[in-house]
Amino acid sequence: MEHEITRNRMKAFFEPPETVVEMELRKNHFLLAPSNMEELNEVKARREALLKTVCKVCNGKLKPAEQQMPCACSYVFCKQHRKPDTHLCNIDHRQMGRRKISKVIIVTIVLLASSFVVYYVNATFTRID
Repeated sequence: MEHEITRNRMKAFFEPPETVVEMELRKNHFLLAPSNMEELNEVKARREALLKTVCKVCNGKLKPAEQQMPCACSYVFCKQHRKPDTHLCNIDHRQMGRRKISKVIIVTIVLLASSFVVYYVNATFTRID
């Protein structure tokens, strides 16, 4: 009696068998190439949606807040792999930072120079009567 295998015990340890129709649908879904551009675009959209919900390195599921913070390489990562050196990012973040700083410095110098020129021009051309 103890060693009898009942249907309920089988359900506890094994997933229920799929029907032949379900098996064929899964098989065709994964193995058939798209036949037209619409199907290809649909497959690409599904793949992109999947890539936005899992970490690129460890394939761990991401929380919604983590999904909104992509790296400069346009992938999303979990907390452990978010830093560029942990996911071997191919973007040179140091050079990007240097470019941003140089642009800010140039704009600041131009603004300061233009405000100085305006102040200087106003000061030199005022008449005292």
